[in-house]
Amino acid sequence: MVENKEKAIVQPIQNSNKIAAVSEYINSHFTEALTVKLICERFYISESQLNTIATKAFGTTIWKYIRSMRLNYAHVLLCEGHPPKKAFEL
Repeated sequence: MVENKEKAIVQPIQNSNKIAAVSEYINSHFTEALTVKLICERFYISESQLNTIATKAFGTTIWKYIRSMRLNYAHVLLCEGHPPKKAFEL
C-alpha cells in the first residue's frame, strides 16, 4: 500500500518536471517549425499524455499553446513596426 502512495506522489512531480521542460523548449523554439509530434519524440511522451499534462498546466492543448505563443509574438512584432510579412513568417 505504501508503494502506491509513493507512486502517486512521484507521478505529479515527474509530470511537473516534464511540462516545465516542454514549456522551456517551446519558449525557445516556437518560431521554428515546431510540431506536437516533434515535441513528443524529443521528450519521449505520447500526444495524449502531452495534451493531458499541458491542459492541466496551461489550460489548453499543447498546439493551442504554441499557436498562442506565435500569435502573441507576431502581435509584438507588428506593434514594434515590423512589416506584416515578418510577422507572417512565423
